[in-house]
Amino acid sequence: MRSATRRSYSALLAGVAAVGLIASCSTGGDKPVELAAVSPDTLFDPCTDIPAEAIEEVGFTPSKQQRDEFGDDVHLVCSYTGEVRGDWLAIHAKRDGFLQELAAQELLSDQLNFTPIEIDGRTASLRRHEVLPHVCAVLVQVPFGTLLVDQYQGDDSDDPSPICDQVQATAETLLQYVPGGE
Repeated sequence: MRSATRRSYSALLAGVAAVGLIASCSTGGDKPVELAAVSPDTLFDPCTDIPAEAIEEVGFTPSKQQRDEFGDDVHLVCSYTGEVRGDWLAIHAKRDGFLQELAAQELLSDQLNFTPIEIDGRTASLRRHEVLPHVCAVLVQVPFGTLLVDQYQGDDSDDPSPICDQVQATAETLLQYVPGGE
């Protein structure tokens, strides 16, 4: 199943690359085709654009927020620790296109499995870890690039629902505040 998913994403990536190559070719007197920029000028900021009420709704405390920025607004991360020891949530806003980010994520470890899903009508992928059953993430295609919602359920958690169900519900709640999600 995992290799089939990987093959389908690889085929999709190859198709996108082929379309880009064909689109950039010109003949005779045609004007060169300008390809649209992959990254928009402004990036969604998960620490300021998601209200505290939404963070509380998904079970985390807004005051336990940590903000990280990588590469001049190319990758913003807002993370929270939970009331239960070990629980955490990280919300990543990345300018990388969805397929580019998915390919990068697939290279991180052979212990990660990806399942294509849809959340609120958006293309997404569920990332499960084979060895760490308390960790799950969702990558979602959004107008600015990719939203990655990564969640960990500590051993002391009293929430009986599987972590991957939790992270999908969390992503659905948070997507209400992401541009293009109305």
